[in-house]
Amino acid sequence: MRQQAYLDDNSQTRKTVIERLLDPSRILAMLVFVFLSIITKPYGDPYSIIVTSRNIGVYGFALDPVSNQVRAPLYYYLLYYFNDYYSILQVILSVSVITLLSSISVKLRVKPSIFGFLLPALYMLMTRTYVNSLTLLLLSLLLLATFSLFTDMEALTSGTCMLIIGAIATLSFMLVITRESMLMLPLLAITPWIFLCRENLRIKRTLILFSTALVGGWLFGYLAYSAYISLSGLAPYSEFEWRKLSLWEVYVAFAYTYGSVIPWEVKPADICSYLFFLEIPDSVVIYITLLLRILIVALQVLVSIPFIIGLYKAFKSINLDIYHEISVSYTVFSFLIIGGLFIVKRPGDFFKYFCYILPLSNYFISLGFNTIKEHSSALYKLCALSYIVMLSLWTLRTLRLRFST
Repeated sequence: MRQQAYLDDNSQTRKTVIERLLDPSRILAMLVFVFLSIITKPYGDPYSIIVTSRNIGVYGFALDPVSNQVRAPLYYYLLYYFNDYYSILQVILSVSVITLLSSISVKLRVKPSIFGFLLPALYMLMTRTYVNSLTLLLLSLLLLATFSLFTDMEALTSGTCMLIIGAIATLSFMLVITRESMLMLPLLAITPWIFLCRENLRIKRTLILFSTALVGGWLFGYLAYSAYISLSGLAPYSEFEWRKLSLWEVYVAFAYTYGSVIPWEVKPADICSYLFFLEIPDSVVIYITLLLRILIVALQVLVSIPFIIGLYKAFKSINLDIYHEISVSYTVFSFLIIGGLFIVKRPGDFFKYFCYILPLSNYFISLGFNTIKEHSSALYKLCALSYIVMLSLWTLRTLRLRFST
């Protein structure tokens, strides 16, 4: 009877997931990400990443052209395989991530919101050639695999259980050979114990299985990564450096996470290039630039509100079920990694570090919007408008860079 109830519940869950994935908002999000992935012209770091992948054909290793150090290989080999069709890789990753984020929200009993896919940090990361786009995909799969493992173990067949454990170990292995910072992955084997150790003996046994699979995969990944670096004969990639933090750096990190356009990057020359069909006096352009910078800061604050409220609500609902306890333990792990990277890396790259919490971004934002809607219709509309305006500004900028000479 217990097994039948579990199977019925699982069947209903699968049906719900399929219905949610066919929702127009999900399809619209996919179309937006596909469009941005195709039209985005690589420059700066994304272009350096493409060059690094092409160096595999020259040197046999993913050699970073800026630092002359060797990068963790998995994403670069994928990029090397796609070669000039790198945008197809980003399309595949983007569509896959949207599907996974939606599934995670469904698992946590929250209807996925279209705005949950429109966080600037998410589309700036997924539609350009960043290593963290693959990291986000693997972390999302790992979170879903963890959810599956912590369902009723008595109802799972031994074969299914072993398959899930193998998936966790494999994903752990792949994460280590994708991103150098994933050498900190064993932290994820520790944080669930903080929230689940008070549970029954079955949960504790599941925790042991999870931790063993995760650390085992990490160990094999570390050995493979070390062997790869050793064979290259070069230094592993590292740009860590301790520095004195300031409030300004905190704001820079905030701006790059919740804003698709950064205030200090808006210049009078940009205004003139967008409004080339008008003759505007220089003094007026200066005022327009100032007003636009103020507007961008206000939009960043509005974009952040649903995420922050959703995060707060998620911690309050920790005792709702085991899925929520797992999500909170994963959140703690993510912020430990994000905080550590913020201390030793540049704040201007913060949206890339933010990828570690992005598997739960749709859940947080959707939950935040639901809460805001219950209390203030006006604030709900303002926040929704801020997401649309930020996406519009990013699309406009992307189109301009694409067709500029």
